[in-house]
Amino acid sequence: MVLAYSGGADSTALLLALLAAERGSIEVIVAHVDHQLAPGSADRALEAERRALSLIEQRRPGCTGAAARFVALRTSVQTAPQAPRSMAEDHGIEANARNQRYQLLEQCREQHNCSLILTAHHASDQLETMLLRLSQGSGLFGLSAINKQRGRLWRPLLRTRQNHGPTSGDLREILGQESITWVEDPTNQDRRHLRNRARNELLPLLVAQREIADDAALHADRLAGSALRVRRLLKQKLDARFGFQTTDRGASLDFDQFLQADTAVRELALDALHRSAGLHYPASAAAKRELHRQIAAHTQPSRSPKRSSSTGRGFGCSCGDGWCWRVRRASHHGRSRSLLTLAQSEPSKEPGVPPFAYTLSIPGITPVPELSCSLEASRARAESWMTLRWHNRVALFVPNLQANVTVRNRLPGDTVYPFGARSTRVKLKKLLIDRKIPQEQRDALPIVCVDDEIAWIAGITTAEPFRIPSTTDTTDQSLVTLRLQPLPQPSHAQLANPFRFNAS
Repeated sequence: MVLAYSGGADSTALLLALLAAERGSIEVIVAHVDHQLAPGSADRALEAERRALSLIEQRRPGCTGAAARFVALRTSVQTAPQAPRSMAEDHGIEANARNQRYQLLEQCREQHNCSLILTAHHASDQLETMLLRLSQGSGLFGLSAINKQRGRLWRPLLRTRQNHGPTSGDLREILGQESITWVEDPTNQDRRHLRNRARNELLPLLVAQREIADDAALHADRLAGSALRVRRLLKQKLDARFGFQTTDRGASLDFDQFLQADTAVRELALDALHRSAGLHYPASAAAKRELHRQIAAHTQPSRSPKRSSSTGRGFGCSCGDGWCWRVRRASHHGRSRSLLTLAQSEPSKEPGVPPFAYTLSIPGITPVPELSCSLEASRARAESWMTLRWHNRVALFVPNLQANVTVRNRLPGDTVYPFGARSTRVKLKKLLIDRKIPQEQRDALPIVCVDDEIAWIAGITTAEPFRIPSTTDTTDQSLVTLRLQPLPQPSHAQLANPFRFNAS
């Protein structure tokens, strides 16, 4: 088995228990992951290795207990530019570190042909997680908190049917009795992280009242167990209705069934879709509202020709951290159906450009994988560069701070007020013909809309209603600036995208 070993008190206590186990030939791979997130992490990794090897040497005379060896793993955590799905400020970096840690542990398990991965989560961790999720407005999925076992991952220090399991204080007391020391990670004292504030400020108040703390830990664990059972039953029902499918890049569900569901069931289905894709948190309420807005715009009848003609087209919606929802047609068991997919944004590798639509985060960066680019948006005051014409950047006059700004490709029936023509609306098709834009490139033009009115066609024109007035006050943040940038592209592949962007 692989033991996730940080060198701290909890994992050291679990290592001690494993080394004392009299179960014949048990091999324990003691795996330490250095995320390189804080200064001194390499030194702490070396100290964790020294202490683990010393403990192994002391506690396995004659190899009567578990045979053990140490494995050092290193990774570099990449933080997402934005994390609208997170409820805490530090969710992005914590989630990325956790995901990479478990990926490395799973690779280690496979490499050493082990059956299980063990972590040292205990009753205090369960209570801490439950309190955090309650404070953040968690739903049923969140209330199931830390599971004792999930696949090959096992947390043996969590409760049994007879006992709610040891607390952090219990484990440290055991180590103290054995005169065993551990490595303290100073980042665990960083109060900028919400979990650390709960661990170092809230939980000690409970521990001071031991009877309350014991009852709280027990009841939190029971509630987590009940939520987990309901969650598994609910998953069976949702799977049967929505036909979730998973791939190495994400997950999908039956979009036709999704449209027929009421609001509450849709909410559960979206959360289950995120879980199916391997994400630990559901999308934010704001991202879900935007998805439902786009669904309504693409499925409800409208007198607008550009809207009514969009029925049956696919579209996309960012849900943060580089993940996107998309609706597309697919063939399944000989019949065509619509799927709502959730996948990570990647530069498009297919010829042609599929339909897409994304709402921009202001300020923020929105990936547009269909065009192998991203769009950075922000509010700004008037500057000299804004009066010039740029291929990949623009400033738009958008005084309404609540305006909905989107980027999409063209729709049949699109019209626009070209620059300098406030009273003359022209068809987008005619404008592109006049500008001699090849037909095969027209679907690859990013079109920015403000409240469904075309405001900018990248590299072509800024719409007259959104040009910067000469009377604009330089202290007024009534302008939205946009900048197109290329997405990172694999060096081994040429992407078939007819519209190229320069970062300059």
